[in-house]
Amino acid sequence: METQTSSGKNWTAIVIVIVIVILAAIGGYVYSKGGLSGLSSSGKLSGPEKTIQDSIAQFVSNDSSVEYDGSVKFEVSAEDYKPLIKDKGIEDAYKSLVPGKTLDVNQITINTSGLLTGTEEKPRVNLSLSLLDHAKALFQADIRVIETMAYARFNLSIATPYDALKNKWIQIDYSQQAATDAKKEDQAKQVIEAIKKESIIDVTKELPSEQINGEDTLHYEFVIDADGLASLIQEIAKITGSTPDDNAIEMAKKSIKNANERGEIWIGKTSNMPLRLVFETPLSAKEENGSMKERGKAIITLNFKNFGSTATVEEPTGAITSQEAIQLLLGGM
Repeated sequence: METQTSSGKNWTAIVIVIVIVILAAIGGYVYSKGGLSGLSSSGKLSGPEKTIQDSIAQFVSNDSSVEYDGSVKFEVSAEDYKPLIKDKGIEDAYKSLVPGKTLDVNQITINTSGLLTGTEEKPRVNLSLSLLDHAKALFQADIRVIETMAYARFNLSIATPYDALKNKWIQIDYSQQAATDAKKEDQAKQVIEAIKKESIIDVTKELPSEQINGEDTLHYEFVIDADGLASLIQEIAKITGSTPDDNAIEMAKKSIKNANERGEIWIGKTSNMPLRLVFETPLSAKEENGSMKERGKAIITLNFKNFGSTATVEEPTGAITSQEAIQLLLGGM
């Protein structure tokens, strides 16, 4: 929430477009380079890679509104199902949420949708998230950011000690923090420039053009460039004044290079905006001998539409303060 409220829509878009890809890429694989090279002899981005990263940079610096929706789905074979959920502790967590039912990972879907609007100084963000089992919602959450005020509410399909807060908007005031973080708007611009320069994507194939929302697109298959991604993370750390964990970065690079992962992106030929992103990341489980084996995959989809929409994010009515939420929670436990 801090990133969204204190540094405007640029940082929100960076989180949605870049960080989601980075998180999805942990455990991913970089295919052998070749065919479509992303670097010219001068070391600068060129070709499809430059097209993609210019599009992403244009998106995160875009001042107009945009709507988005997406999902995470899972594909796991019957043979691989039991080892995966046992290793990850998923089955125990599911049973605590849905007593008496058997988990089927392939029937679990995470859906998200929302709106980015306003300006850097006065951002307005709407985010909805739901966890579905056999198309029935197990968990739902809504988050709204209006300038320096954030609101959140949640709903679980089962009884919990937190029922007193179900479907109640909780208000969090970030105005004091936002006043001290104005410099992050300049940092966001520097991050955009870093995205343009660093090679974080390797295009492996140019795919046939498709129409999305009536617009012809450039369509590419890609993988994550582990070294370029690490370089970008380190550059962002320099810009924001933080200290990256070198060991964590090296582990991430190694895991990216040792797994099977791919993505596709559709870029509008007219708008030059990313209109759809699909990313497949492997699901692995530990074997008895301690090695990791791929047991399935997660498919992440993001769609962007209605650039320049006049839609806005309204302040929810009846919101309670965080202090009132704590009092309700303590009273219901």
